[in-house]
Amino acid sequence: MTGARAIDTFVWFWGRRGGGPVFALKFAQWLAETRPDETLLLSFSETSEELDAARSCGLPLTVEPDPRVAGSPFAKARAVLGMARRFRRDMKRLKPRRVVIPMNFAFAWPLVYLVPRSSRVIYVVHDDTPHPGDYARLWQESTQKRLVAKADRVLALSAAVGADVLAHHRGVKDRLRIVPINAFYADALQPAAAARRPAPVGRPLQLLFVGRLIAYKGLSLLRAALEPLKTRDDWRLTIAGNGPDKAYADDAFRDLPQVTLRTEWLAQQDLQALIAAADVLVCPYVEASQSAIIPEGLALGTPSVVTPVGALPEQVGQGEVGEVVAQVTAAALAAAIARLIDDRGHVAALQARAPVFMQAGRASADLGSALD
Repeated sequence: MTGARAIDTFVWFWGRRGGGPVFALKFAQWLAETRPDETLLLSFSETSEELDAARSCGLPLTVEPDPRVAGSPFAKARAVLGMARRFRRDMKRLKPRRVVIPMNFAFAWPLVYLVPRSSRVIYVVHDDTPHPGDYARLWQESTQKRLVAKADRVLALSAAVGADVLAHHRGVKDRLRIVPINAFYADALQPAAAARRPAPVGRPLQLLFVGRLIAYKGLSLLRAALEPLKTRDDWRLTIAGNGPDKAYADDAFRDLPQVTLRTEWLAQQDLQALIAAADVLVCPYVEASQSAIIPEGLALGTPSVVTPVGALPEQVGQGEVGEVVAQVTAAALAAAIARLIDDRGHVAALQARAPVFMQAGRASADLGSALD
C-alpha cells in the first residue's frame, strides 16, 4: 500500500468475481463524489475482475497479492500470513477514520480484527442469510455474523434486508442504516443507450434473464411460465450467466426456439451490452433480498419484470419502472410477460421513466450521513 499519511476512508474488498468488485467500486466512487474534501483509498485484489476499471477510475488504489494463487498449500499459508502482516502494518500507518467492507469476502474475517480501535468499521449487508443454492452457507452465515457484530455501522441495501438484520442480530438497531442499492448504480446512467435501442414495436420483444444460474433465481418457474407462450413468435429470450443450475438451463430451455442460451461466465462489459440490447429484464426469483441486476438495467433504460419477493417490487417503484408479478406462480408470471409482449406502449413508457427514477433515487439517498 502507498501513502503514509492518515486517510479518511479505506474501501476494502479483496474478492475476485461477480457483483462484489463492481459494487465496491461504485461505493468508492459515490463516496468520493459525496465527500470530495476527504481522502479515500480503494484496496482491490490483484485477481479482481474489475481491477482495470479500478485503475482507470481516478481514485487512489492499492493492489493486494492474492494468496490463493501462491502455488502449493505451504506457499499459500505463507502468503496468507504475509498478507495479514501487511494489512496490520498498513492499518497502523494509514490510520483510517473509516474502514468500509462493501461485501463479505474470504479474508474480511478475521482480518477485520486487525483494524485499529480508533477506526470505524462500516459493513454492508447484501443478504442477511444465504439464498437457496448458495455456496458455503455455513461459512457465509458465521463470518457475516461476526462482521455485523464487529461493525460500528451496518448498512443494508433495502428495507427488506434491514428488517432481516434487525430480526437476526442482537444490538444492531442503533448501528443500522438503509441505503437503497439502486442509488449506487445511478452513476452508470446512460440515457443514450436507451435512445439507441429500437422502439419495442413491430418486432419480437427482447427479454433477458441474466446473472448467476442458481436455485433461488427461479429458472424452473420461468420455464413453466413460458409453456403457454411457446406457440407465439412475438418474443425472444436470452438466458445468460453461469452457476449451479447451468445444466438445468441448458436442458430445460433447449426445446424453445425463442430462447438463446449463453450459459457462461460474463465479464461486466458483456453483461452491460446484453442489458442495453434487451427490452425487458426477467427476474422470476422465488426468494430474494434485492437485486443488482435491476438497477444495472434501469441505468441503461431497461425495465424489469419482477416477482413480489424481498425488495424487488420496491426496486421498480411498485410498478413505476417495471412490471410486478401478482404472485410467485407460473400462471402469474406468464400473465405479466404476456402483458409486456402485447402492450409495447407500456414497455416504452417503463423504459422512458427509468432515468428519472434512478436520478431521484440517488438524490434522495445520503451515503455520507449513513456512514457517520
